[in-house]
Amino acid sequence: MDAMGRNPIPKKSYKIDSRKEVITEMKMKKINFIFLALFLASLYCPAHAEPVPLPEDLNVVQPISDIPKEIASFSGVWVGGSWDGVLPHILVVERIESNGNASVIYAIGDCPEWNIRSGWIRVLGKIEKGQLEFSFQDGRTRVWYKLEGESKLIGFYETARVASFVILEKTRTLTREEILRLCQEKKMRIEAENIQIPIKTRGLFGGVKTLKLEATLYRPSREGNFPMVVFNHGSTGPGRIPATLTLKNEAQANYFIHRGYSVISPMRKGRGSSEGTYNEPYACDSASVSIGLNSAAEDLDGVFGFISDQPYVDNENILLTGVSRGGILSVYYAGNGKHRSKVKGVINFVGGWMGERCGTDLNSPVFAKAGKATKLPMLWLYSEGDSFYSPTAIKDYLKAFTKAGGNAEFKLYGSVPGDGHRLASFISAWKEAADQYLDSISFGKH
Repeated sequence: MDAMGRNPIPKKSYKIDSRKEVITEMKMKKINFIFLALFLASLYCPAHAEPVPLPEDLNVVQPISDIPKEIASFSGVWVGGSWDGVLPHILVVERIESNGNASVIYAIGDCPEWNIRSGWIRVLGKIEKGQLEFSFQDGRTRVWYKLEGESKLIGFYETARVASFVILEKTRTLTREEILRLCQEKKMRIEAENIQIPIKTRGLFGGVKTLKLEATLYRPSREGNFPMVVFNHGSTGPGRIPATLTLKNEAQANYFIHRGYSVISPMRKGRGSSEGTYNEPYACDSASVSIGLNSAAEDLDGVFGFISDQPYVDNENILLTGVSRGGILSVYYAGNGKHRSKVKGVINFVGGWMGERCGTDLNSPVFAKAGKATKLPMLWLYSEGDSFYSPTAIKDYLKAFTKAGGNAEFKLYGSVPGDGHRLASFISAWKEAADQYLDSISFGKH
């Protein structure tokens, strides 16, 4: 039950048969947000169009003087951000009691990408241990916020299957009309550009031809040149993720954009709308791994060639990161890639080329080759409960890398909801480590 005594779950049973269909993480995120959005819209969605609707009787009451500052600081109106840079969001903390109970307005805007309509709801939250928290769907959806300084609020939305991330800013504006006017002026969403990157690739008979790779580009909404993050995707599963699906990595891009970076998320050959053949085989032998890595590295050569010529890119600050095959590719390229000298840092999310089903460790030799070739400081992020790599295997990868001379800060987190291989989606788990790493290598600074 919510703060108004209503049940946030639509009274309908939804059954997913995993034997018939594998639901991608992106689809599940839409489903979970749609459940919430339908509920909000059915209660409060206004007839007139607003960026993010708010109740007519909105009323922020200033906390009384005896409420501790660490609790009172949450009071007020928080605006300017979107969940994963896509779903506009406003949080209003109307009233706070001395025990930390808080009356909260949770409001969202329209989101065509996720088929979500705007709406709002009042909920009862609790402020304790430095965070404001409340839940929906009988506790199956957890939402919580942490303060960064006095004017920034970091928000996390998590269910058993999905996670989202938002950054909001405090405004002195307290009336409904002023808030709505401010939101119309503010750019709440992160705009993505779909671009084509030309690359050179060798044919079967040694000839060279040009192909185009699809990529999603994110840039801060101001003029200048910015550090660039190249986010590399993983494999198809094999086959569980459609090869035609374009992976935009909105949640991770949202994190990096708020640090002042640009982000490019390229689709390798034969993936998304990229031209060419997907040449990353799944056979359990080192020759197949080499074929796949060489093909992926060739794609990164083209990406580096492209971004190096762009006026909005700070070429002294380029970070490689990625998930699964994208993670190990980032590590490998930093040591052996054509443009390795341009790489300032690497964040490896659950990196590996082949899972343990092969029975032979095909990942450690790749990591060892990279460790021998570069001393670049890296951040390696893994989780227990990974369906592809056990903690023992993960530690073997790290040992191979560091024994060969590689330099990696390593984090092994406890299980994240569903599958540890989905760690990159749960920014609440790794944000602190990433913040510290990026500061330690002075990324974004000359």
